[in-house]
Amino acid sequence: MQVTHYFIGVAMMITGKTVTAQAQLMPERKPDVSKKALITKATPSVSPDAIAARDEIAALHKVAQDYYNWRNENYPVRSSDAGLHTWDGRLTDYSPAKIDERAQHVHSLLEKVRAMQTDKWPKDERIDWILFRAQLENVDFENRVLQFEKTNPQVYVAECSNGIFSLLKKEYDTPLQRAVAATARLKQMPALLKQGLSNLEKPMKLYAQLAIQSARSIDSLFTGSLMTLDVERGAERALPAAKIPAASKPRHPIDVSLGVFDTVVLRPWSTTNS
Repeated sequence: MQVTHYFIGVAMMITGKTVTAQAQLMPERKPDVSKKALITKATPSVSPDAIAARDEIAALHKVAQDYYNWRNENYPVRSSDAGLHTWDGRLTDYSPAKIDERAQHVHSLLEKVRAMQTDKWPKDERIDWILFRAQLENVDFENRVLQFEKTNPQVYVAECSNGIFSLLKKEYDTPLQRAVAATARLKQMPALLKQGLSNLEKPMKLYAQLAIQSARSIDSLFTGSLMTLDVERGAERALPAAKIPAASKPRHPIDVSLGVFDTVVLRPWSTTNS
């Protein structure tokens, strides 16, 4: 029995050494990655539709940015009110030629945006397109149908009041600089109101009534509120046009213009037109 066990043990040792030797002699297999390397190095194909969509999206972004820049410059009081003070010394041009030019510009942009093929755009970009198109459609509707420059006296009264209030409500610059901008706008207001008289072909009663209320409350803005820019800072030198004289002196041009605006346009239409 001992001999048998001995031979069995020797056989197991020999077998183990043989397996180990074979394992050491067999080379390690390496996976063939040549095809994978070729796939990795290849440039992914981009469909023509994807390229076209990318170009259209970039075009939309440019059209939108150009429109907002154009709008900011053409409506300086609105820009001041929104915190952009690049054109603080200007009022909006409401001459008929300029009104028509702005309306045509918006309409042509709207047609361009409507023509864009957005079916294959990403979801977020399609939402941007819809929102921008809606903005243009709103402005285009006002220009074609509502025609506020011809029907709503508040357009001109608000241009005057907001033109000053937008400079007062926040201390974005020194009092002197804001006073200079306010003076520049004050000087343009009589011509603006005169243009408004010419533009208002068919003022609506409700609009005229609201404009009367606004126009009659502007004096406090031009006197008390605007004078907050002057005290102890030398800004009073820039505000001669803002100081409305006493009753014994000639009336201030803004006061006269608002009076004419009230008498000629607002009051008759506020009581006779519906």
